[in-house]
Amino acid sequence: MKKIKIGYASKLNVRETINSLNQIKVSLFASLTERFNLTQFDSGLVTERKLWLNDDYKLTQRAIDFDIKLKQNFGELLISNNKWRRYFLYKNNFSIGEGVLTEFNCVRRNIEPSSTKSIIYKEIGFDQIQENYSVEKVNTVISEIYRIIKKADKTIVNEYKELSTNHLSKSITFVKYSQLRKLYPLLNMKERIDQFGQEHGSFVLTNFIKNQAASKDLDQQSNDVFDFDTYVELFVYNNVIESSVSLAYASYQVGREALKKQNIISREGWKSETDYNHLIKKNELPITITSGLYTNAISMLILEKEHIAEVHASLWDEEFIENCEKNNIDIFV
Repeated sequence: MKKIKIGYASKLNVRETINSLNQIKVSLFASLTERFNLTQFDSGLVTERKLWLNDDYKLTQRAIDFDIKLKQNFGELLISNNKWRRYFLYKNNFSIGEGVLTEFNCVRRNIEPSSTKSIIYKEIGFDQIQENYSVEKVNTVISEIYRIIKKADKTIVNEYKELSTNHLSKSITFVKYSQLRKLYPLLNMKERIDQFGQEHGSFVLTNFIKNQAASKDLDQQSNDVFDFDTYVELFVYNNVIESSVSLAYASYQVGREALKKQNIISREGWKSETDYNHLIKKNELPITITSGLYTNAISMLILEKEHIAEVHASLWDEEFIENCEKNNIDIFV
């Protein structure tokens, strides 16, 4: 696990950090609820294998399964919340323009911990029902999310003057995957994202999921969650860790025609036998824009933290914990 740099010191003490983390969450929830007409509801935690509201990220993540005495069946702990939210809207008769907002926490045991990732995944996410598909609408949603994050940032930096006021650019740049390749032909995907963020500030990357289907630099996306043609991701250059980080994503959830095309790309035919995929193929699920805000990355950026352990509790190796104790760095365990 990556150590915290020698000489690093948090600008906020532990109580100030805890208070700020709560303020960020409250601000994001309030703004998202108002802007997108969302109903807040406790996230789902489990799914049955036959229905399968889960996601294995193209077999790169393994869900934790367990037996259920009541049903003499097996369940899984959810490691993604997108399908669950869409199914929730479908089962509870929500209308066009309405949506659901959840705070989702889960264990992803295949994650390799780093300064920005742990086995605990946290996301504030929502799905909103749409009348039709529109790439422009997705771009509007991600732009609004950026404005909402900026509002949360302003709330915190106004209270703690020791924090910087330039975490986020005034505006965002939209850039296609093909443009990144032309700009930096000799760099890999991660290096391109870092370089573009350092040069241009906050940006939204588009048209890259299909082109990066086998990349180890980005999370793998299953064929039955997002519509690859509409998926966009918001990146911001974090000066503390000297790297571009993803703060949020937005996309339409996959429909019948998109699923057919994406089955060819991803070759995940076995998923077509799940009850959820049958609903997609019968066009019974609502058209939704799905979005997630990575609360750990947002908090690290705003609070100028160097390690994810400074913003949430998880399992860390003993050497890392001892190193933090020796250097008086407060982490959550």
